[in-house]
Amino acid sequence: MIDIYYNFNFNHPDGITGSPSSYSAYNNNGLYNFNSKANQFDLNFAKLTLSHSPDPVGFDIDFGFGRTAETINTAFPEDTNGFQYVEQAFIELKPAKAKGFEIDFGKFVTSAGAEVIESYNNWNYSRSLLFTWAIPYYHMGVRTSWPMGKKWTGGFQLVNGWNDVSQTLNSGKTIGAVAALTTTKASWFINYYTGPSNVGTNTGWLNLIDTTLLLTPTGKWSKLNMYLNYDYDHKGNAVAKGPASSWYGIAGDLHEQLNAKWAMAQRFEWFDDPNGADLSLALPPAVAGDMVPQQVKEFTLTFEYKMLEGMLWRLEYRRDWSTYPMFLRGTYPDQTDYCNYNGQDDSGFFCANQEDEDTLVKAPDTGSGLVNRTPLPFPTPSSPGGEFPEILNPRSGQGLYGFSKSQNTLTLAFMAFFGPKR
Repeated sequence: MIDIYYNFNFNHPDGITGSPSSYSAYNNNGLYNFNSKANQFDLNFAKLTLSHSPDPVGFDIDFGFGRTAETINTAFPEDTNGFQYVEQAFIELKPAKAKGFEIDFGKFVTSAGAEVIESYNNWNYSRSLLFTWAIPYYHMGVRTSWPMGKKWTGGFQLVNGWNDVSQTLNSGKTIGAVAALTTTKASWFINYYTGPSNVGTNTGWLNLIDTTLLLTPTGKWSKLNMYLNYDYDHKGNAVAKGPASSWYGIAGDLHEQLNAKWAMAQRFEWFDDPNGADLSLALPPAVAGDMVPQQVKEFTLTFEYKMLEGMLWRLEYRRDWSTYPMFLRGTYPDQTDYCNYNGQDDSGFFCANQEDEDTLVKAPDTGSGLVNRTPLPFPTPSSPGGEFPEILNPRSGQGLYGFSKSQNTLTLAFMAFFGPKR
């Protein structure tokens, strides 16, 4: 399978003023995961699969290269011993007399989510906020699956945690319980994962509830399919009785097969991060890691053209908008802006033109960038709605000039896949 795209971001995210070499670090689509590079051609994913159906023993090995492989394996970048090129690698055991029972050992993609890693198996080209920010990509461990009657399937999983193979955060393990109800007109998938998720301690568990309702009408409505996906995450603090955090969202997608060649999909979703814990690393670099509560929405319209069996073109428009100005617009601030916004330069030293933490010198308006943030520590919400007026409206009164609350992109993608067809 080969997946290539070109993306155009109407915000024109750029590098640091006066630093051409910084362009590649900042020309990104905010909140995206796989097709994250803006205003360029890119290799999203190239994948090669080796597999053997269990009879009773089988295996599956998926090798991956490109932006997708890089993204799903960034949780532990020290995994450079080959794991970064392996999407899945597991052994399957399905005894002939076990009435459909199957057990797998190894690295496998998660059961959670309404979408999957491979673009051509989804209705839209870009992944939803829920897929990107609410669920894991893969697990390392053991999983089981067995039919329970004609319509129900259940399973149990015991894994290292989320997105880790050779290195784990702690000595604990994550437990997964999955169930699926399948009928001719609808399917319902339920996934629950729970386990310790903080570094160096088994205190503070991460709980995920993921459920998807897929509607597949028959008869005159057979060309219309729809799903609803809901995720709820709750993460405990590493300190006993410390404050927990949560994030949650819902997505809906409508897919219409217009004719034998053309299809259209429309997705809308809403995502809430009330504690600012989940999207903290998606914030502008100068404040990345700060706990800024925000709500995000996105709408995606995708047109698909099937050239040949196994060859697809997709044209996609997407709009994201947030309650916080997190999307870079134009050039990222130069060193002067960075210094005044943070109170120290990018090497960690106090700015030369700053006498103390309470005296910030106004940076010149370069036309984009950040200005005068209040000194650390990061302020707590000072309004009932949980907003941060000290950050949205700094003492200069200009706010986060250079960053926008919205982002619009247009993507053209080509996908070719071989083997079993859709």
